[in-house]
Amino acid sequence: MYKRSKDSAYGKTSWREQMEDVEWAVRHTREVFKQGDVPVFLYGQSMGGGLALALATRPSAPPAQEAVGLLSGVIASSPLVTQTKPASKVARWIGGRASMFSPNMNIPAEINPEHLSRDPEVGKATLKDPLIKQIGSIRGISDMLDGGEQLLAKDYERWPPGLPLLVVHGTEDQVTSPRASEEFFNKVPAEDKTYIPFEGAYHEVHNEIQNTREQLVEACISWVERHLEQKPVESML
Repeated sequence: MYKRSKDSAYGKTSWREQMEDVEWAVRHTREVFKQGDVPVFLYGQSMGGGLALALATRPSAPPAQEAVGLLSGVIASSPLVTQTKPASKVARWIGGRASMFSPNMNIPAEINPEHLSRDPEVGKATLKDPLIKQIGSIRGISDMLDGGEQLLAKDYERWPPGLPLLVVHGTEDQVTSPRASEEFFNKVPAEDKTYIPFEGAYHEVHNEIQNTREQLVEACISWVERHLEQKPVESML
């Protein structure tokens, strides 16, 4: 029988731990579907979108390069490269220092639910969901913000040219910056890359008003279908 630990681990994480988790998921998926030679695509939203972009650009493990080589494409939805309204440099500096001494201390990490979608029911559902908490560990938040900035500053250079990329972002996202996503997209040396802006959409395009969310799903499905014959990066190295 599984039981929740006395001291909840909610939010206690780091980029290294998250990279290890994503690497495990990629390897596990490849193992499960190895006999059918099914292509593996990595999809991430918001912080997960930032992790999806970062996975392919790490200078050292995790992940191992062979894990990145198992992918046939990456989809990043509203990725956290930078915040739309970044925290002050002073607050970031204090947070960075604090993460060295109390990395697992949880602090408020609030997002206005009205900024998630133009559909008001999405915000209401978020507030009622007991599994969504507006907190995060100092180290987890610091790593998340620093990692996004590094993507834009230099890490984009390590993107495997043969790994296809799709980036989607709402133009009115008040949480993660669509401008930063587009800048990363323009810089990244992927030979096959697509950027799709969703006019007027907020942060969670998949939870947007009708038509918009359907357009997102259709765009992602169409992109994946076009890349079903894409060989994993490992076969091109």
